[in-house]
Amino acid sequence: MPGPGPHMPLQAAHLSPPLSPLQKFLDAMVDDAAWLARYARNAAGEPVPWAVVEAHARATRPYAVLGLRAMLAVSFFEKALYELPDEEVTPDRVASLADEVEAAIEGGPSPRPLLSVPHILADESSGYYQGYTLAEMAVHQTRAALRARFGQLVDDARVGPALANG
Repeated sequence: MPGPGPHMPLQAAHLSPPLSPLQKFLDAMVDDAAWLARYARNAAGEPVPWAVVEAHARATRPYAVLGLRAMLAVSFFEKALYELPDEEVTPDRVASLADEVEAAIEGGPSPRPLLSVPHILADESSGYYQGYTLAEMAVHQTRAALRARFGQLVDDARVGPALANG
């Protein structure tokens, strides 16, 4: 993705806000251990062993919150930026503000620097990230509610109608 700065290619172009919850739901489904155990196949078309699925879950689940913190940092940075008095809006102050927000929300420098997020740099997409964070939370809450109601999600014919009808 070409962009005006050297960090722009680090972030994919943003989704249309209405599609974000659907994309998050689908992403969560294909990373679900039950889904992987049922549908993941190796190059030979054989099911991936449960030990591999379990190892993946144990290696990645503890760090899932870091992605959410990174999303939150964008919204908190935008808020702090918009609250800056006009006389403080300088390149150095904006960069230091980004560092302050990363430290407060993510615990230190982010692997994806805040100033590389194109949403912040383009007025037509400012404020979008709060929608992505809400979509992520909605996915987790929906999945938890469906699990509580049905006990499982993968291959349960009741899930589709429950999503369609509420």
